[in-house]
Amino acid sequence: MTASAGTQHTPAPGLGARALISVLAFASITCVQAQASKLTTLGLEQLLEVTIVGASKYEQKQSEVAAAASVITRQEMKAFGWRTLGEALASLPGVHTTYDRQYLYIDTRGFGLPGDLNTRVLVTINGNRINDPVFDQGPFGRDFQIDLDLIERIEFIPGPGGAVFGQNAMFGVVNIVTRNAASLGGTELSLGYQSPQSLREGRASWGKVLDSGVHVVTSVSGMQARGENRFFDFGVTGISGVAAGLDGERDRELFTHISGGAWSFDLVHGDRRKYDPTGQFLSDPLVPGQVQADRTTAIQLQYQDSFVDGKLDVLARVFVGRERFSSRQSYKTPFENPAAGDWRGTEVRLLSKAMADHKMMLGVELQDNFRTEQLLFDITHPANNIFIPGSGYRVGLTGRTNCVWQTT
Repeated sequence: MTASAGTQHTPAPGLGARALISVLAFASITCVQAQASKLTTLGLEQLLEVTIVGASKYEQKQSEVAAAASVITRQEMKAFGWRTLGEALASLPGVHTTYDRQYLYIDTRGFGLPGDLNTRVLVTINGNRINDPVFDQGPFGRDFQIDLDLIERIEFIPGPGGAVFGQNAMFGVVNIVTRNAASLGGTELSLGYQSPQSLREGRASWGKVLDSGVHVVTSVSGMQARGENRFFDFGVTGISGVAAGLDGERDRELFTHISGGAWSFDLVHGDRRKYDPTGQFLSDPLVPGQVQADRTTAIQLQYQDSFVDGKLDVLARVFVGRERFSSRQSYKTPFENPAAGDWRGTEVRLLSKAMADHKMMLGVELQDNFRTEQLLFDITHPANNIFIPGSGYRVGLTGRTNCVWQTT
């Protein structure tokens, strides 16, 4: 049994295209070898000088962090060619990923139930929470809202982090630090192709430090893939066959960062659509048109400065977010399952360095999830429609003392 969604077959690249791909591949291999060689020259002292924000919500040297924190740098991501956040994290000890041809799931600390959502690992971009309020899920695959080429480093802090970060940080915290305007230093263009998925992707980024000292980074990226035609056998159902043209995926992303003085502004937007070849949630397998889609926007405005001769750091930020999920599946008749989440909030943190070799932090965070809705539409029989409204809030109060011990 073969099902088809009517997607067109993409012809194989011609001789000229294959020659160009070969040249680009050789250049990429040379670049990877150079990057890998550069990484092996770093000494232990240099590695411990890498700064981490995600462990205590303020910048520390890795040698001062009271946690088993790991850092994945931009050079490592380029050297190994990772294209999703989950692929990069899977290189760390104790981290594993699974993929059901819909979403990429991360397992850490030995926990990762099949079919479970990414609700126990918190994902932040420049300190801004990305886990949505409806499903509480963090993105690790193509649903992640920015291109990996825009990441300066990935900070992963395994273990319970709820005392500092609250909700979702039970098994770990992933903080993404993005590149700045100086790192880009102009315009970057990127194109990619992957077979046999017929995956095509591209990115255009621009970054500049203006004469006024303001840093501006903006980037757009996109990906489109036909996917693979795989054979599936659904066992006792008696259904089997090739899911032809049912594995397609599309992704669009926008990122903007503006900073000057004590102020910074971040906007991330992701719009991803993935077709379903597997019959997820016990829906009818090998039926064309089944799809999952996510559209997420997150914005934050942040103020950070030092006072009292550098002995008191103050951080204040406001943030808003919007998530729209939609799903279309077949249970003999078509069903749609949209969901909507909207949130807003604020955070204030004070960090005192008045005492020698001591840092004391006090902070409060408020988040109002003023819309968390789920719906079930039975297109054939509207009388079966279900609407589940909801809302909620989070309040977090953080106090932390860190002692820095120095030995000679």
